[in-house]
Amino acid sequence: MRILALLTLLLSSQAFATGGFDCATKDGSVAISGTTGRFYGNPLIGELILTVDGAEAKISKDHILGYWNMDTELKLIAIDEEYVEPVVTLKVKQSRFSDKFKGTIQLKDRTEKIECIVE
Repeated sequence: MRILALLTLLLSSQAFATGGFDCATKDGSVAISGTTGRFYGNPLIGELILTVDGAEAKISKDHILGYWNMDTELKLIAIDEEYVEPVVTLKVKQSRFSDKFKGTIQLKDRTEKIECIVE
């Protein structure tokens, strides 16, 4: 009886799957990653991790001004702590003949080409 109750409990629980994205410039000077849910729109479910020239910063979801992750396109804008100006703008699209996403990441002081793997 206990085994039956345990099996019923295990089989009735919901599964929560996660995915994410990892992006980096070819020289590794800029990288950004995030965790997403695995359902319609792939919403962000955690902080972004941004690394610029070896310095790592975490960006909370409260500072994500815009986010778009659908099929072959990923875009996001994160704003600074004072909610005044963008600190990161990421725009990437899936390459036609590859699983990689390619585009640009714009920081306060520069814009770089970037490649991403999106799960």
